[in-house]
Amino acid sequence: MLCWYIMLRKYPDIQLRGRGFRNYVIGYRNICPLKFGSYASEEYVTVFKNKIYSTDSSSDTVTSYDMEGNTHWKWQNHDEIKGICGVAVDNNSNVYVAGVNSGRIAIISSDGKLFKSLQPEGIKMPKAIHYNKKTNKLLISEDCGDAGLYSVY
Repeated sequence: MLCWYIMLRKYPDIQLRGRGFRNYVIGYRNICPLKFGSYASEEYVTVFKNKIYSTDSSSDTVTSYDMEGNTHWKWQNHDEIKGICGVAVDNNSNVYVAGVNSGRIAIISSDGKLFKSLQPEGIKMPKAIHYNKKTNKLLISEDCGDAGLYSVY
């Protein structure tokens, strides 16, 4: 519930309705029915520059959608990232995805074509992730454990 609270406080014009992220995103003066997602037990969503980024833990994918629900790209790499959970986006629309089972963070280009991965120091099982667009810092945390704040260049 903390992430729900933070998102609504930071972006009061965007609200999430229904179970998880399955029904509607209300914002930008329109209501967008979301026709995506696998209804997996763990799906993470972030919104930036009229794009919706959603992770699906059941297929280890991250997908970029527009506000009408059209797919821009879908990314998956089982060799590097396993147990996809949290998702965040930086000021250049690069996407950061936490892989709890692989212990790695994927950094995906804004077009979904290029990526690199890294293992954050001090974090064994990254699950939640947040990018602070003012400070260019990436907050990465485990489910019930450590957290770290990392500078992004």
